[in-house]
Amino acid sequence: MHSPEAHSLLLDRLSERLQGTPELWREVFLGNTFADIRFEERTLTLLWTDAPACWSAGELVVLASRYDGRTEQVDADAALLTFEGPEPALRAAKALQALAASTPVTCLVSTKSCALAWFAVDGQPRRVLLPPRVLVEGQEHPAPAAQADVQPAAAEQAHPPGALHPHVMGPAAIAGAKPHRPV
Repeated sequence: MHSPEAHSLLLDRLSERLQGTPELWREVFLGNTFADIRFEERTLTLLWTDAPACWSAGELVVLASRYDGRTEQVDADAALLTFEGPEPALRAAKALQALAASTPVTCLVSTKSCALAWFAVDGQPRRVLLPPRVLVEGQEHPAPAAQADVQPAAAEQAHPPGALHPHVMGPAAIAGAKPHRPV
């Protein structure tokens, strides 16, 4: 159980995450769903990829589920998938790259503690990965979204674009910033 202050901070993070979907935000924060929101910390393996350039959102959902994962976020040029451990995430990353034909696909994999929100909309359970926060002088703040937060390690710079990069992503990568890739 979270303290009232911690619960408030988690609600703020959920609100930030749902801002791009106004109908869902209204249902969660203004409808009957609000009273049933619960939060959980869980260790997940995150797979960030630029595969949407050659994969549809539906194909990414199928691929993630084939490896017991979930598609958390897909936009025009990046996707974030989550898995219960590193092995299925790495297998999914290899499949993304192998099936992308001649298009290089970058995959970044990291295992970390994540905050999840759970609620139901129209009787359907929903899980939302919350954006990360950082502590500054004991106060929680949104993670910066600057690309500078996700610079590749020196060893990673030696890999060509499209190579599989086991990589410790910074908070900005998870929040939607694009990692810097070598040219």
